[in-house]
Amino acid sequence: MQITKIKIRNFRCFGEETTIYLSRLTTLIGANSSGKTALIHALLKLFGTRPSDRELVRDDFHVPHFSVQAEQELECTIEVRIDFPELLSTDQLIAKKSVPPFFNQLVIDRPGEVPHLRIRLTGKWSPSNTPEGEVEQNLNFVTVPEGEDETNALTRVSPHQRSAIQMIYVPAIREPLTQLKNASGTILYRILKKIKWPENMDELIRNNMKPVNDLFDGIEDIAQIKDVIQHDLCTSIQ
Repeated sequence: MQITKIKIRNFRCFGEETTIYLSRLTTLIGANSSGKTALIHALLKLFGTRPSDRELVRDDFHVPHFSVQAEQELECTIEVRIDFPELLSTDQLIAKKSVPPFFNQLVIDRPGEVPHLRIRLTGKWSPSNTPEGEVEQNLNFVTVPEGEDETNALTRVSPHQRSAIQMIYVPAIREPLTQLKNASGTILYRILKKIKWPENMDELIRNNMKPVNDLFDGIEDIAQIKDVIQHDLCTSIQ
């Protein structure tokens, strides 16, 4: 699976529709305010691991230079193309494991070409009685190739489908420990979630920990500390 293309329109510094092609290893080089960070955040709006990363706000909508935001609606779109070249492999096992089984929206441009997904985020900002206004956003699969009629071709991306593709962004900041902690925690959670734990895991832990607890209970000083903690806990609850 590989994101090969992203199209951005009216998102932050991107005004008119801009298409950016990505390879297996892509480096973004440009001057300050040229759109490097905006591109990363566009991907976060689709595949960020936190709800706050995926939420569009007023400042995400492009306003042209030398223009004051008028009392009118603003719209933006972010669309990605995700290719699955593994599906062309003669190894059926590789093809089977490359695509989550609940993705049924793959399209191809022509017979024999790489199957791909088109995922599009659309947002609309409307003025309201608050300074931030109101933002509506929708995330959909586009189930036809580019250039074809998209009437009745949009299918909502469910939360379960969305979580199958995740982007972890570690910004280049002077104090990256907090961000690295969140990123590593996300990765560790995904690993632990995939482990097939025994159904009686809680009981196994209690039974195996009992000798350890008995050992500590036999040490007088530790037993006194335990009694003090339990007494203070009961007192605070009361």
